Amino acid sequence: MIRVLQCNTNRCWAAHDLLDNTLSTRGYEVCLVSEPNRARVDGGQWIVDEDKDVGIWLWRSAQQRRVAVGGGAGYVWVDLGAAVLYSCYVSPNVPQTDFESYLDELEQSVAMWSARRLVVVAGDFNSASVEWGSRATDVRGTTLLEMAL
Repeated sequence: MIRVLQCNTNRCWAAHDLLDNTLSTRGYEVCLVSEPNRARVDGGQWIVDEDKDVGIWLWRSAQQRRVAVGGGAGYVWVDLGAAVLYSCYVSPNVPQTDFESYLDELEQSVAMWSARRLVVVAGDFNSASVEWGSRATDVRGTTLLEMAL
């Protein structure tokens, strides 16, 4: 079993300090991070997209299981053998058409994995849906649900 945490640090240095403490004291092996602090994600434990808007942090045990890594604009993935994990981030400021293009690219990436593989997609899509506890569903939430189903 792989212990995974997902969060958005909002690029905050102090949030990264808290995240570092949580990861080390609670035994997580992987953390899927949206909006990491760009100065904190350099180094061998991090897989980040080109703009450092999203990343995956791997503890030593997870690094040893790492088979492959990849990604695109706003998402990165790691193949750990037993599972493929995606970390995603979409700014709330991108237009709906760009949001849909982002989801199309993400969906194509996810589709490359065999249906027999466990694929986990997590992140901050800046969308709302009653399906995940929002009071109402917005246009982005509807679009994301259509892709997920």
